[in-house]
Formats: sequence, C-alpha cells, structure tokens
Amino acid sequence: MICDTFVCPTGEAEAIFRRAEATARGLDEVSRAIGASGGANAAAYELAEQYVAAFKVRGSLRPCMYPLAPTAEPSASLRAASSPCF
Repeated sequence: MICDTFVCPTGEAEAIFRRAEATARGLDEVSRAIGASGGANAAAYELAEQYVAAFKVRGSLRPCMYPLAPTAEPSASLRAASSPCF
C-alpha cells in the first residue's frame, strides 16, 4: 500500500489514540469492579493465578529458589516470579 505524506501517519495516530481510549475504558471498568462487593478478592485471586502461572513457566525452564514476597505487596510477588534465578 502506498501512503500519501499525511494519510498513513494520520491513520497510525488514530489507531494509537483508539488503543489508548480502549485501555482507559478497560482500566476504568477494572477499577469499578475492584471497588464493587468482592472485587478486591477477585483481583487478588486473579493475581494469585498469574503468580502461579509465572512460577510454572520458570520452573519448567530450570530449577530455582524463589524468595517469598509479602502478601501485602502482590506486585513484589510477580516481580520475584519473573526475575532471574539467584
């Protein structure tokens, strides 16, 4: 496809803008769902599933020792699961 000087960049900018809008709408939905009754528990469950999945992938590559992160800081758990072995 041959682009005019302005047509392709404008289309790419529009696509970036639409993705950003969709991401914003999705984050808004997630934040509302977490604030709803049971939402925090559902989010914690999803995070735990991702944590276990990350450890399965890491465990299949080579045996490692993983530090346990405090449960109050779930992002630390995901960082530990995705970090290289020590």
